[in-house]
Amino acid sequence: MDIIISGTSRGIGFATAAAALQHGRHRVLGLSRSTDGIEALNDIAEKAKHGSTFHHLEADLGEENYAAALKRLLDVMNFRPEILINNAGVLVKKNFEDFNKSDFEYTFRMNFWATFFLIQNVQPHMPKGSHIVNISSMGGYQGSAKFNGLSMYAAAKAAIANLSESLAEELKDQKINVNALCPGAVQTEMLAEAFPGFKAPVTPDEMGQFIFNFALESGKIMNGKVIPLSLSNP
Repeated sequence: MDIIISGTSRGIGFATAAAALQHGRHRVLGLSRSTDGIEALNDIAEKAKHGSTFHHLEADLGEENYAAALKRLLDVMNFRPEILINNAGVLVKKNFEDFNKSDFEYTFRMNFWATFFLIQNVQPHMPKGSHIVNISSMGGYQGSAKFNGLSMYAAAKAAIANLSESLAEELKDQKINVNALCPGAVQTEMLAEAFPGFKAPVTPDEMGQFIFNFALESGKIMNGKVIPLSLSNP
């Protein structure tokens, strides 16, 4: 199976790619601004001995200039992704009154537009029966607890949840299902930025395994769902 995952250089994205490679017989294409993690993911694929391979495209998903390179790569490899996992994102922690236009644009460009644009570029290459999984956040889940300094991040992740519901309807004719997952606290570098000193009850490996399994199986039985994943607050 061909799988695309964004934000594979670290954290949940890296762990999700690792879970896919360990599962076996998958070609995993990772997209990230950084080349961190490439060697480790190649090693995981080789050690798994299940015929999985890892491929990487260095891309700033907040910009549009990677689209041509992505299309060439998909065409050359005859890459037909049946799973697209939009995981890449950034955190800007500031009090509401301190946010400026640049902060707002960066937060929404990296957490919302990047996902929107990647779906636009990948969807034409996806066969019927494919599954798009967008990673939102408990901060973007309606009715969840909110925290100081994270208003713009939460707003962007809420937009991801709504986009997922909307695309689930819009892509029905193409037989592509779309769902969103809203992880709570996972022990990543981003969590440490948001909540210094907090110890999360979930590891990146645990969340990555869950996300991969969800992407692999749940697209067969659900569409347009926004699902909270949390053991703690935050």
